[in-house]
Amino acid sequence: MNAIKELLHDVPQYLQQHRYRELGDRIGRLVREHPGEIGGYRIALARLLALGNDWAAVSTLLPPNTNSLETSGWLNSMACAKPVDQAGRPIPWFTYPAIDFLTQIMRPAWRIFEWGSGHSTLWWADRVAAVTSVEDDKAWYETIRSRMPENAMLLWHGEAAEYVQAMADQQARFDVVVIDGSHRNACAQIATEFVTDTGLIVFDNTDMLVHREGVETLNACGWQRIDFYGLIPSCYYKNCTSVFFRAPESLRPAVWPGGIASCVGPTCDQALQARKDACG
Repeated sequence: MNAIKELLHDVPQYLQQHRYRELGDRIGRLVREHPGEIGGYRIALARLLALGNDWAAVSTLLPPNTNSLETSGWLNSMACAKPVDQAGRPIPWFTYPAIDFLTQIMRPAWRIFEWGSGHSTLWWADRVAAVTSVEDDKAWYETIRSRMPENAMLLWHGEAAEYVQAMADQQARFDVVVIDGSHRNACAQIATEFVTDTGLIVFDNTDMLVHREGVETLNACGWQRIDFYGLIPSCYYKNCTSVFFRAPESLRPAVWPGGIASCVGPTCDQALQARKDACG
């Protein structure tokens, strides 16, 4: 067994026992001593290496609850390779700024349609009236369908045409349409037909060249766009999640910024105020 296979065999034990520093040291030695064996494992090892820092010490040195890599759940998501928050609850694989923005303007009565399902479906379902999602990966569909709550409907369509047409088949209009699965350019072609007058289209990974056609389709239809660049769960790199809208009033937050519970945790001022209140 070569060095990389030995390491991967032992990773679950390191993670279960929270021996992140030891794991980080071992990965560092592997990178230095066996660079030729790393191959296609570079990103996975980089993700694990992030956990090797002494994050407990970092958090101790900072004002309480101001290490946003911890309070956002980013470190937790790196450990499990899933989009989750600090408590392990599912969040969308959108950029953190986009998640925060959507949280500010979200309404409990919303009805959501998603091309592409998963943790985002669970996140929406916990906050709005109803979610309908369509999936074309049968294995993933089978994996997540048992987790769907009563207000979430999960569809499976393996053929491209049926997958794209799934929203039209609902014969309804939605408050938010999410383009975050397969055939995104084709989905963008029909998305505008089934959004309410004050509704939104959330298009993920709009920075990718392969999705440029879909973005330009929505631009040409007269939709306004706000781009949210930023870090995403379980990854080092940043992406762009775009929110398209027609009615500016649909973007009006319900509360002032200091009163918002951000997905990345409290701001420095919020954390200091909370500590001050706790101390009387």
